Amino acid sequence: MQDEDHLLLLLSDSALPIGSFAFSSGLESFVHHLPAGPVLQDNLLRFLRESLRSLAYSTLPFVSAAQTHPERAVALDDQFDATVTCPVARRASITQGKAILTIWERAFMEDKSIAEEYRASVKAGKGGHFGVAWGVVCFHCDISRGTVHFGYPN
Repeated sequence: MQDEDHLLLLLSDSALPIGSFAFSSGLESFVHHLPAGPVLQDNLLRFLRESLRSLAYSTLPFVSAAQTHPERAVALDDQFDATVTCPVARRASITQGKAILTIWERAFMEDKSIAEEYRASVKAGKGGHFGVAWGVVCFHCDISRGTVHFGYPN
């Protein structure tokens, strides 16, 4: 378990260049349009709670499915792409997904035949969404299913 926690901490490090600051789901705009003070704090907490809830319903099912069935990653990525209606969010998700796959491939992956179909699809410009990529990486790094929370250990 210690190795798993260490790997998750490495993969979730804010210094890791996966473009995690590329899309905030409107956080900056939300904060900019509210007056400072208690109203901002209360509304900010509500905004963050609802943003996390949105991620839980829109992305976690794909993380879970890709970790459970990595052989279906190409199809899952296509389905995920159909659910992302915001072009900026789509671009950010793909940028993050490609980055985490690249880091995994270069730093952690010894057998380059693992997830070859999915990796080839992403390299060909077809998908690579972060949620699906994260699930595939977690499967192949043997990260236990109950531990997967967008890179944060329990």
